[in-house]
This record gives sequence, structure tokens and C-alpha cells, in this order.
Amino acid sequence: MLYRGEFVWSTDLPWHYILTWMGITTPLLYGVCLLLALYNCFHYFRTRGFSLRSLDPKWGFVGLWAVFPILLVSFGGAHLYDGWRHLFFVAPEFVALCTAGIPSRLRPIWSLSLCVGVVACAMVSMFP
Repeated sequence: MLYRGEFVWSTDLPWHYILTWMGITTPLLYGVCLLLALYNCFHYFRTRGFSLRSLDPKWGFVGLWAVFPILLVSFGGAHLYDGWRHLFFVAPEFVALCTAGIPSRLRPIWSLSLCVGVVACAMVSMFP
């Protein structure tokens, strides 16, 4: 496989292979919303302190569902081929995490727009 200008065996991929491909192929709007969500998360824990009791179980579950498979594949030595298509099942969790980066009063409008826009772009790009 060609990765970062070098040929690498699929059995010897570095741990950052999945993160690189996700960064390349994730739409820019998702990336911005994910960065905002991370900022909101760090700001929340910095001001209120980290406590598992204060963590909303819904967001904890979505976060684990999005992060755990990526960590497992990155550090578990899984054999991957050509991108992150083996982990597309975590894409809905990234959409859910993206909504956490949107201010709460705009969340219903932006969430709907984000979902409709991504589906529309996918339909146009996949049309024969």
C-alpha cells in the first residue's frame, strides 16, 4: 500500500494510519464541529472538574462507541486496506458528537442541516 509516499505492507501499518485517513476523508464541516465539540468537552471538564457521575450516560456511550473501535484498530494490530472503510459504522456517532459542538439554541436547525447536507452530497457523489 502507498501511505505517505512510501510503500507499506498492510500488516505493518503505523498506529496513525486510520486517523490520517479519517482526517483526509472527513468533510470540513464535520471536522470543525468535532473540534468545537472537543473544545466544549475540555471547557466543561476544566470548569466543573471530571467526574463520572456528572457525565451524561448518553454522551458517554456515544463517545465510547466512536472512540473505542478506532483505538482498538489502531493499537490492536488489525489488518486494514485502503482507507477507513472498515470503520464506517462509527460515522453516525461522529455526527452525534458533531451536534455537541453546536450551540444548544441552534442545535435543531444545524443538526438537521448537517444530516441533510451530508446525505445530499453523498447521493450526488455516488450517482452513476
